[in-house]
Amino acid sequence: MDFEKMKSIWQRFMTDGVLDAAGMQPIVVKSWQECRSLGVNPYSSGGTPVDKDVFHQVLDRSNTLLQVARPVMQSVYRIIQATHFLLALTDGDGIVLDTIGDEAILQRSENILFRRGSIWSNAGVGSNAPGIALEYDVPIQMNGAEHYCQSQHSWTCSAAPIHDTNGKIIGCLDVSGPVEAAHPHTLALVISSAFSIERMLKDYHRMALMQSRVSGNQAIYTFDDIMAADPVMKQAVARARQYAAYDGSVLIEGESGTGKELFAQAIHTGSSRAKGPFVAVNCASLPRDLIESELFGYEKGAFTGALKNGNPGKFELADHGTLFLDEIGEMPMEFQAKLLRAVENLRIRRIGGRDEKKLDVRVIAATNRDLEKQVRSGAFRGDLYYRLNVLQLHIPPLRKRPDDIAFCAKLFLNRFNQRYADRRKSFTEAALQSLQCYSWPGNVRELQNVVERAFYTSEGTTIGPSDFPVVQEAAADAGTSVNSVSMQELDDAGKNHCLAVLQAARGNVLQAAKSIGVSQATFYRLCKTYGITPKLIRRQCL
Repeated sequence: MDFEKMKSIWQRFMTDGVLDAAGMQPIVVKSWQECRSLGVNPYSSGGTPVDKDVFHQVLDRSNTLLQVARPVMQSVYRIIQATHFLLALTDGDGIVLDTIGDEAILQRSENILFRRGSIWSNAGVGSNAPGIALEYDVPIQMNGAEHYCQSQHSWTCSAAPIHDTNGKIIGCLDVSGPVEAAHPHTLALVISSAFSIERMLKDYHRMALMQSRVSGNQAIYTFDDIMAADPVMKQAVARARQYAAYDGSVLIEGESGTGKELFAQAIHTGSSRAKGPFVAVNCASLPRDLIESELFGYEKGAFTGALKNGNPGKFELADHGTLFLDEIGEMPMEFQAKLLRAVENLRIRRIGGRDEKKLDVRVIAATNRDLEKQVRSGAFRGDLYYRLNVLQLHIPPLRKRPDDIAFCAKLFLNRFNQRYADRRKSFTEAALQSLQCYSWPGNVRELQNVVERAFYTSEGTTIGPSDFPVVQEAAADAGTSVNSVSMQELDDAGKNHCLAVLQAARGNVLQAAKSIGVSQATFYRLCKTYGITPKLIRRQCL
């Protein structure tokens, strides 16, 4: 449309409210009407600068976009340099992140505050190319009086939105210059350049994902790997599948050996984050003095011994994926406040860093402790507990799902039969019945340990009750046969079994724990649960 005719249409709309839309771009018409309903001043001078601290946060949040887009912008500028046009990049909110241009065009853009750190949204400065591209997700060229505000009538602007790997608008590329130099080919150049940036963003994230996988930050288990025959366990699996469809924090509760990380990985691989990293952190194994640097990372020179280029923490490594905080109940109280803020806001600041980083992370935590009881006793922060416990998943112990005992034992035996095809073995009915009569303090992990040991040590092609000495000893110590133990008696049998194992190890907790396939910390907790004092056993064995 002729520039003068467009100017007269603009003048009439601003003075009389009458809009002659014939020949105008429909999206511009729509935007004008919305600006008028919002009360945008058509005679305003230009963009609005944001606070410096806010802009630093915006730059940090858009760091990847800037890294990828700058080489493209430099290439485009070499093409348009002789035309005295300005190249600009905004974030998804219309905040100008960077500009490239000669001194004359940069000075001219200052007159309308089109510079780094200013907001160029339709609601703020009226209909403009970057604003419409971001709001309506369309590439557009606007010339002269097509702009809602008069201060922009001497400009031609071509803008195209930039999307991330999930299709979300994260920014906009704009080329602006004197309206007299307007040319439709400029928009084609901008669209092509925005597409190049999107393609490079995909390559960037693909490389980051590959690097994460090389580092071992990858989930390997899915819901198909969770084998269950017992209705109680099947219900837990169904609940976990339901949780996989959402991004809320999950707290997985269950005794050691029940498969909490297996569930965490399955939730990740069953979610929209499946292609992202899965970063597992054992909170109990983190040295107290290094917890902050391990989780949040550090900048170069942050402390003596720091890597010269700094190091990302577990939160950063889990960006666009899942962070699994195992044994969260072991997290020191003094660090829980910092963890709460990170989980709540999904923002972290490296040690020695100035700016916060905005992350896209789902948090799954797991514990074998009663966190609610710890909250009541003051050993765990209530606010952190409620932030983590948005979606609660309880994995029942093996003794509470008897249908899974023989079922899982057969699965484990089948794996060994496949591995050693020339030495295949089978369970007798009595063997399976004996497994049902044991309390399994080490849960599925202990069951796997017992089956594996029986496969290696049993003679012939069948495995009988005598090939499970741990089970036999527990039944004998309880004063019952393996055929007569009821589910109500299993806890007593478990206590007697722990006591027998500890006595056999002459009070050595580490040795006792290894013999039933659980960690030393888990065995200590079992002793506490059953009222057993290892020190007394050691003294008795001297």
